[in-house]
Amino acid sequence: LPLRPDYRVVRLLMSTWEHLDDPAHKEQDLAAAHSACPDSPDLLWLESQRADANGNTDEAERLAGEALNQYVTHKEPDRAEEPLLRVLESDAAYTYRDLLKTISRMARAGLPQLLDMTLELAAAKIDELKLHQDLAKILERILLKRPGFEHLRPVYVQYLVKSLGGTKPVRGFVEDCGVADPDTPLEEALAVLKERFSTRPGAFVE
Repeated sequence: LPLRPDYRVVRLLMSTWEHLDDPAHKEQDLAAAHSACPDSPDLLWLESQRADANGNTDEAERLAGEALNQYVTHKEPDRAEEPLLRVLESDAAYTYRDLLKTISRMARAGLPQLLDMTLELAAAKIDELKLHQDLAKILERILLKRPGFEHLRPVYVQYLVKSLGGTKPVRGFVEDCGVADPDTPLEEALAVLKERFSTRPGAFVE
């Protein structure tokens, strides 16, 4: 670890624990791993589980979120699923706001399946916490800057409409601007929407 402070070395070290007779070695290894590679996702996820076992829910959620971010950074979607599910157990708005930032990281890392799963599982809580506008902005940036995520356009339209009130006239307005039309470049449709926004249904016009 001192020679190569890398998360993969920490993973290799942790894989030996099941063969140890003396649990004291495990604690010594943990101390060394924390010192050499504190952002190891495996280590963060282990500490999250320990925090849960000790009844420290807030710390467990925080560490699970950090582990999730590291797994996303290292492009390990399979390993990211468990900490993701732990984060989704939270009822805190700040935890979900952090999760929305992680969605951006998933797009940068090119992990569409993990991103889709996150959106599906988080949908009910996002509605409950009224984070529609936050998510719509993130999805808009992804669609404008990241090729390969075009399938998210209907989801983006859904949250954009909700962020503007969620009424049928508002949805009609968004559709009339071309935002929901996959054959219309999103950048062009958003320019039309911005131009017409002050006279959208429900707006006050003097």
